[in-house]
Amino acid sequence: MQLDINEIVINKRVRKNSGDLNQLAESMEKFGQMHPVIVNKKMELISGFRRVQCAKQLNWKSVFAIVVDVNTESDKLTMELEENLRRKDFTDEEKIEAFKKLAKLKRPSPMKMILKKIVKFFRDLFKRSL
Repeated sequence: MQLDINEIVINKRVRKNSGDLNQLAESMEKFGQMHPVIVNKKMELISGFRRVQCAKQLNWKSVFAIVVDVNTESDKLTMELEENLRRKDFTDEEKIEAFKKLAKLKRPSPMKMILKKIVKFFRDLFKRSL
């Protein structure tokens, strides 16, 4: 559900240092919000503090949120910990492989570039003849 960003109640968090939010904000601006924030029925933020901060920085009025039925301090803290401890970052090898693949995808082969120019030539040619 879309949730008005001003309705989200941010209580004391485990994370004291949000880190540099610029990269996340740039990603959210370019691709949108890829992961929802989690709030309880009282609109208390359970997870997604950095996403909310970036959304505010980008002057967004709302964020995508999932509402869960979690109210005890113990359960809220458990969910906050789970989100931040159970994810797995890419290994260095996986990062290198992904960036190589991305570079290859963004840099078409010479044959693809030639075919693209041929297609464009014929499209332009037929547009003029119509």
